[in-house]
Amino acid sequence: MAEISIVSGPNIFNGLVSLLRWDRRGGTDMGAQINENVPLRKRPTYFEANGQPVTINPTGPVVRLKINAGMIDVNFAAGEPCLTANYPSGASLPDNTPIMLEFDAPIGSVGAYLSVLGDQSLYNVRPLHAVMWVLLDGDPEWKLSFGDGVTGRHLLPDSVPTSAFVGAEGLGGAKIRKVCFDASLAGNFDGLVLSRLYWVA
Repeated sequence: MAEISIVSGPNIFNGLVSLLRWDRRGGTDMGAQINENVPLRKRPTYFEANGQPVTINPTGPVVRLKINAGMIDVNFAAGEPCLTANYPSGASLPDNTPIMLEFDAPIGSVGAYLSVLGDQSLYNVRPLHAVMWVLLDGDPEWKLSFGDGVTGRHLLPDSVPTSAFVGAEGLGGAKIRKVCFDASLAGNFDGLVLSRLYWVA
């Protein structure tokens, strides 16, 4: 059965990484601007990876576009385009996480920074544990990747986030079909925040 390796940061991608921006049609700098606070759930024509659509939350919470230090304030760089979704009720299983991405053309590696939204007391640099469930193409078993960081306020533009990064690479040529994002920390939070997506075909 195929497996994954945990990717601890975007630098592990060795310069081969592509970026998917949530504020641009197609996900690239050349795409038309998407207005902030637009709901992005179930819009497979908006974003692409590996030349094919990326669907956000085929089911589950409504996901919206936010720009960091504008409509939200988390410890990514100011101006970072983000996805946000409220935390769903019920068990935290892969199909019931705040944000799921599905790739029509499966990819080899993927990762992103995660943060949370909620009460002001959450932003006092407390430990944050990020989780990404991974479903490989043709494999029915979910795999688990994770990473650790802290909570906090926005950073200067082009700064490296201090929040948690979570990523995975399919081993032996295995490709990633779906990823589901989640997090935990000491204290309740209202929503999850996902940075731009780092991926390798």
